[in-house]
Amino acid sequence: MLILAYVSEMMTQVFKESWFSGGKLSVRFKAPAHSADTVMVSGRVDSVKRENDNLNFTCRVDCHNQKREAVVTGEARVTVKLGE
Repeated sequence: MLILAYVSEMMTQVFKESWFSGGKLSVRFKAPAHSADTVMVSGRVDSVKRENDNLNFTCRVDCHNQKREAVVTGEARVTVKLGE
């Protein structure tokens, strides 16, 4: 589960305080990550929907090991208030 800290760090770098105040993460563990592994974290915005004064982002998140094997796959959701 420690590997999810890398995903959270990526989301924090992009969405700042909005991620802390209400970000949601839904993932599946596909394979074990070992202490000697090099883990690469990636994400992309799949959709953005405006609702009143908010932008609701849905993002795809992935973690792969040095062999490019999927370790974690999932979805992150975060709401950003316009003007922040």
